[in-house]
Amino acid sequence: MCVLFAVLAFMVLSACSDAPERGVASEPTSKVQAPAEYVGSEACRDCHVREYQSWSGSHHALAMQVADPETVLGDFDEADFHYGDEATRFVRDGDGYAVETPNADGVMERFRVTHTFGAHPLQQYLLEVGGGRLQAFSIAWDTRAQGQRWFHLNRDARVTPGDVLHWTGAGYNWNTQCADCHSTALRKNYDAATDTFATSWAEMTVGCEACHGPASQHVGDTGSDWSAMAGAVDTCAPCHSRRAQIAEGIRPGATLEDYYQVSSIGPGLYHADGQILDEVYVYGSFMQSRMSEQGVVCGHCHDPHSASVRLPGNTLCSQCHSPGGHEDFPTLTLAEYDLLAHHFHEPGSEGAQCVSCHMPETTYMVVDPRRDHSFRIPRPDLSIDTDIPNACTGCHKDRTARWAGREIAARFGERRAERIADVLVRGLAGVFDAEAGLATIANDPQHTALVRASALEVLTGYELGYSRDALTRALRSPDARVRIAAVAGIPRLAEPRRWAELKRACQDAVLGVRLQAATLAAHYLGENTLSPADAALVEAVVAEYFTAQELNADRPEAHTNVAMILGARGDAMGEQAALERALAIEPRWIPALVNLADLYRRTNRDAQAGVLLERAVSVDPPSAEAAYAYGLWLVRQDRPEQALRYLALAHELSEGARDYAYVYAVALHSSGATDRALIVLDTAIASAGPHRILLEGQMSLRRDSGDLEAALSSANRLKQLFGSRYTALVRELSELQH
Repeated sequence: MCVLFAVLAFMVLSACSDAPERGVASEPTSKVQAPAEYVGSEACRDCHVREYQSWSGSHHALAMQVADPETVLGDFDEADFHYGDEATRFVRDGDGYAVETPNADGVMERFRVTHTFGAHPLQQYLLEVGGGRLQAFSIAWDTRAQGQRWFHLNRDARVTPGDVLHWTGAGYNWNTQCADCHSTALRKNYDAATDTFATSWAEMTVGCEACHGPASQHVGDTGSDWSAMAGAVDTCAPCHSRRAQIAEGIRPGATLEDYYQVSSIGPGLYHADGQILDEVYVYGSFMQSRMSEQGVVCGHCHDPHSASVRLPGNTLCSQCHSPGGHEDFPTLTLAEYDLLAHHFHEPGSEGAQCVSCHMPETTYMVVDPRRDHSFRIPRPDLSIDTDIPNACTGCHKDRTARWAGREIAARFGERRAERIADVLVRGLAGVFDAEAGLATIANDPQHTALVRASALEVLTGYELGYSRDALTRALRSPDARVRIAAVAGIPRLAEPRRWAELKRACQDAVLGVRLQAATLAAHYLGENTLSPADAALVEAVVAEYFTAQELNADRPEAHTNVAMILGARGDAMGEQAALERALAIEPRWIPALVNLADLYRRTNRDAQAGVLLERAVSVDPPSAEAAYAYGLWLVRQDRPEQALRYLALAHELSEGARDYAYVYAVALHSSGATDRALIVLDTAIASAGPHRILLEGQMSLRRDSGDLEAALSSANRLKQLFGSRYTALVRELSELQH
């Protein structure tokens, strides 16, 4: 069994500066012929006085500024800061500011501060490092009244020069990581040949035109057709979401998926029930909410110009959730909620605030608490057997989830209708009986596109008819995000329908869908089975895919993505070059290490593969994928004891993922530890349910150990769940038993 670590097609996709000819629901139709241009926020001030004044003191207006005495809030008066063994000093540099700190090689160096980044509750500083690169320094200033101090953003770790999280690394690069959302109409302008940036913007900070679009026509003619979409969800989504950029130049009214790929609700970013975990910037949580499903938009709660909430405290929520309701939402249940009988806390206390229970906070960047916008009902019952947090014990830290669950049940009843959270918890854990529920969510147009797409992505790991039917229907969805997720499931289909659906996706109107299709269609070029016209179609979307990667060519992910396409086409030399380029950028990039090792295996250079995999398993934090690949390599080298150790590690790190559980059990069986192998499989089945691969392993091990009755039981279960393909197996075991 080989392993191929594939970077998700859209994790770091990027694209050309101009929108593609197909698939752009571009800016609203305008009667003027000349394209509108950006003129800057100052041009809006005289006519839109109130809006300009609200904006001028907002986080948007202060997102990025030239570093000067008016904008710099931190202490640069020879201030010292110590982080581990490293010393950093903040100093004045003539009329400007500078930071003396270890560089990428660990050598003390003075760096000029070019810009401030943000204003509250913290302020970062951009340092000039050459080649057009600006780096967001990882020691920030706490601007809160109770703060007024320097602090390190990685205070719970010890990040040293050369580490991916060091301030000189890609994770803190402003040009790629930050600039698109802190400026207006940004052009990254990375030159791979010289490894330099010439990044530019229409306005340094987040100005009026970032949300309203270029205003030159409007300034010249106030009666002209000009966007006024501030406060709409898709206007905010490009920056207030966890996403990858696939094109530059988005304007109000454009199709989001022509420019960005929003991350789904999944492990690493969200808790298993969909609560925020990593820094996901609101959109993904809001799109899980009933409010989003009912048409609530950002502007209902937030003033789009000041970015502050429209009303204080519970009055913000009771503008809709009250006996009077809201004219925009006529189906809303009319009731009084700001009552002791509802929140069971002292009126006016922190516990009586709507947000305390329905929008719990998670703190990022040490001092920046952000609220979950899924507006969920507290579910301590989901926390009892998992590490999922809940609002109740988030405040009552001396209490347990079981206590909170009893309190909720006593007040609101034992069970409520199953919602997205319940299904996601089981689906993301790979539980067998979650498939039907996931398919129901995926097919329900009441849910938002992001929720349906997230369910579809989880469904790709299932194999009954529920998932196949849901994926098939989703390919015809009017929502581009849903179609993108459905395209990933096309390999479930048999030929010739598989190619027919891929061909359709390659012709989709939306760039994001075509790029997803390109990752699957490329191998047809390597097989050389397409007609000239179809081959030309695939070549076109593959070309779009390659162009898409150029925007992030400074990142290892982009080159790994290119390598996957080249490998599918049969271009081993190109694949190797792309992976080597990824490793030149980031030597510890596990996807490139694992995939290059697999390329060596496929091209009879397995000894060299071992060197790469040894590097991969030494990376901290440890990777299940790296341990798994190295374990399989050790099997090929006939080193079973060492192989077993790494396959066990992969099983542990993946928290019992069924494929890793199966391979670990097979390895145990091969070593003579069949009893332990059966325990691994039995435990996995008890946890995740009777998935086919686990039942097949269980049946085989029971048969090999001579327990034909138990083996027949497993075989009958396989036949019951997965059909007639197991009829012959049941017959064979029955005959052996008798």
